[in-house]
Amino acid sequence: MSRRGAILQDYGGSFNPMPTEAQLASASYYQRDKEFAAQQKQQKQQKSDKEAYDLISGLKIDHIGDNTIDVMTDKQLQGLQDELMDMHLKGATTDQLRLTAQRKLPQISNGHTLAKNKLKEINEGVTQLGKNYKNADLVKAKELALKPMIEDVVQFDDKGNAIGYKDVATVPNRNYTDILFDDNTLGQWYKPSGEFMSGIKSLPLTPIQGGSVRRDAKGKLIDQTYTGHASIFDQPVVDKETGKMLGQELKYEDVAIGVNEDGTPKTARVMPVEQFNLAFPTEDAKLDFRIKFNNEMRQKGIDPSKIDPRAKDVLQRQYLYDLFKNTGIHGSSFLPKDIEKQPLPPRVTNNIKVGDKDITINDVSGKIDEVMGNPNADIRLGGKKVGTMMNKLPLDAFNVVVDLVNSKRQADDQISPNEMFLANVDGERRVYQVAGIDENGRQKIIIDDAYLLGTLPRTTINTKVNTDTKRKEKVLKEGDVKVAEPQSSNKWNKYKRN
Repeated sequence: MSRRGAILQDYGGSFNPMPTEAQLASASYYQRDKEFAAQQKQQKQQKSDKEAYDLISGLKIDHIGDNTIDVMTDKQLQGLQDELMDMHLKGATTDQLRLTAQRKLPQISNGHTLAKNKLKEINEGVTQLGKNYKNADLVKAKELALKPMIEDVVQFDDKGNAIGYKDVATVPNRNYTDILFDDNTLGQWYKPSGEFMSGIKSLPLTPIQGGSVRRDAKGKLIDQTYTGHASIFDQPVVDKETGKMLGQELKYEDVAIGVNEDGTPKTARVMPVEQFNLAFPTEDAKLDFRIKFNNEMRQKGIDPSKIDPRAKDVLQRQYLYDLFKNTGIHGSSFLPKDIEKQPLPPRVTNNIKVGDKDITINDVSGKIDEVMGNPNADIRLGGKKVGTMMNKLPLDAFNVVVDLVNSKRQADDQISPNEMFLANVDGERRVYQVAGIDENGRQKIIIDDAYLLGTLPRTTINTKVNTDTKRKEKVLKEGDVKVAEPQSSNKWNKYKRN
């Protein structure tokens, strides 16, 4: 017997195997545990996925209404979401994702909030522009204001692509609508309204008239008169020796701007500050002038934005002075006229005997009739006489008419002689008030009861010779002379202008 057989014989022939039912049961338990573990893992993964999804998808920033900022913000946010999802897929926990988001999200949200607030300020500023300037292009104005704001807030790569927000601490604090008033920006959103030129022409003018008597080379008396209109920009030119008004000129001041080659001061004749400011009655008028001035500078090869503010003030006032002087747009005028003086008619005096007294009377009424019949004193419209100029009356008659008009009026209701004229209507010598100034700066002469100041009586305006010409006197019994009361037909107060 071989040794090999003996060994096998020593251990027996075989061992009893596990019953088949037990084997199946064991395998079933193992598979069930495995599936349960997988299910738990899947459930855990699903929970983790949901938490991660909720966290990542919950990162949202509202649009502010500007395409550049909104697109860039979306891109920034999408980049952060992609980074967090990649971390999640690599096994990062929700807490790790949250910490990363908390570290990186503020740079986006802070920049977005800053941009949102600045855009709100721009919108409010542009809305106000529309209220202040009727010719403002608000779409263009907003576009111009947004550009520097975006450059301040957003980072760009070398190709000009927006790549993120700048640190808010580095962003300057400024009003972006102020940029719209820069010399090189103003004309891009504001179109001239015409209010500068029309505003100047609409400013009130004061009628002027006067004159003096002189002798010409042949010794003849010449009645030298003048009429015209003065504006707030004018000043009279007066002969220092005679006091005679020679004309009028623009108010000015000479401002030192340097030194000539010979060492003498170099000056510029400019409009005074007060008159300069009065030339712009509206905000549109101010911008109209600025654009006009800036265009003038550019035509001379000068960039208006590079001019020193002090020099610009002088240049603007010089430009406005020259503009007025060369164009006369302010509407002032001075029209002198020489009239050869006719021989004066003999003075008319009346010796009136009252009782046993003789009183010599200065015939003021006759003087008024004389002037109202003189063609040289006529006011004519369309070639037809409509009235008589007050300044043609002799001084005593002039004072009587003025005193009669104003004697019953309060100090603040007095009528200026420059606003009066005489007219013969229905045989009555009437005094009318000028109805105003027309669009050409001329006085409106209207014969209408609405402007009637009163009717001149014929019996109450004669005065004693050599007495005070400001007194109205009436010859009564025994030569008693008193200030005349208005007659019942003189309804002065009835015709006051409202």
